[in-house]
Amino acid sequence: MSDLKEFKIVIEESDTGRQLVLPNVMASDYCVAEAYGNHVAASLPVSEIDRQQGFGVSETSWSCWPEEV
Repeated sequence: MSDLKEFKIVIEESDTGRQLVLPNVMASDYCVAEAYGNHVAASLPVSEIDRQQGFGVSETSWSCWPEEV
């Protein structure tokens, strides 16, 4: 277990720039941490009711990148 590295994974919404941060993710390398982040991002909503206009649905996407701590 000592060969694991600690990452924080930042997941960002493309439209608003709001971010979710997953702290203390332990993974063997960057690629594994990124795969985990992509898995979490795939579970996040990609559309929501446009509350600004009161109608319609807005579409968005999520991107992620790990940062080694």
